[in-house]
Amino acid sequence: MDRADFNAAISQIYAAFNLDAPAAQTVNAWYDVAGHIPSGEAASWCVRKFIAEKSRLYRGDNVSRDLAELYEEYKRQREAERYRQQAVHAACPEYDPRIPGFVLVETRVENLSYRWLYRCRCNHDPRFARVPLYPSSAEDA
Repeated sequence: MDRADFNAAISQIYAAFNLDAPAAQTVNAWYDVAGHIPSGEAASWCVRKFIAEKSRLYRGDNVSRDLAELYEEYKRQREAERYRQQAVHAACPEYDPRIPGFVLVETRVENLSYRWLYRCRCNHDPRFARVPLYPSSAEDA
């Protein structure tokens, strides 16, 4: 976003909390960190989310870092939405319309019933990135 849009976003945030606008030096430093957020929907989403999540704005709050983190969340949500709109998993032999992208395995042993939910090989949804359960080496611990 350009400098004018960024200044407007900061003004909107500070007005929402009934605070005076920060110094120009502070806004310039924040722009270096969060100025990469594109104008338009992304910027307005980040500002709305920032205002909704914060109950108070303190003097030492790092607004630029919070906006940059919110933009990363925005990108993840948009990527997940694009995945849901795609029909790549519809051609998968393990496709189940109730839970697209996952395989539900049900087994019965004696009187007990077990259910496991596995990620299907067609599932590339970024929200379900594979995370190792245990550290692979002593350095990771």
